[in-house]
Amino acid sequence: MNAYIQNLEKAYSDTRKIKHDYDNVLSSLGEYIQRKDLQSLEEYYQNEIFIFSHQNRKGTFFPELSNIQIPEIKSLLTAKLFEASQNGLSVHLEIMEPVSGFPSPVLHFVRILGIFLDNAIEAAAETQEKQLEIAFMKNQDGLSIVIKNSTLPLDVSLKTTKGLGHGYGLSIASELISKHPEVLWKMDYQDKIFTQILEIRGRNV
Repeated sequence: MNAYIQNLEKAYSDTRKIKHDYDNVLSSLGEYIQRKDLQSLEEYYQNEIFIFSHQNRKGTFFPELSNIQIPEIKSLLTAKLFEASQNGLSVHLEIMEPVSGFPSPVLHFVRILGIFLDNAIEAAAETQEKQLEIAFMKNQDGLSIVIKNSTLPLDVSLKTTKGLGHGYGLSIASELISKHPEVLWKMDYQDKIFTQILEIRGRNV
């Protein structure tokens, strides 16, 4: 919750700064428009404004989190997304529909997702791409949670969790998942992208 509050405060502060900056940027266009110097205006937009706008879209506030209606999961995601942003990762979050339930006990899934996200953030931070993608996708069978991250080349088999991702907590995650027959866990590694998928079957998610 502390991380959530810090994230909101930072987002509010960043929004105020960006609004002030955009006011100044818009003012800087006036002279080009007044002189009808469209060529210089185009060059200024491509070389200055476009880059500035792209940089300022990389915030740490994710409105998609409003679709997570389980407080424990939302708090965990908020903290981990904040941590990922602080580590300079490029984060993409996709949650298109409300997610209102998880199998009991929810603490199992807090621990599982926490382990997956810790590993993903640490692995991505070691790469040049620094990519992290998280998606919660509902379907007719239940809910799929997909976590993708850029990673350095792996030299271990995905058939075992031993040694995978330096072994940080995956054996614990595996043990917890084994307690839930309604959950299927998949892993994949292609083109320096490591993917973990949790498929939770049930209509109460």
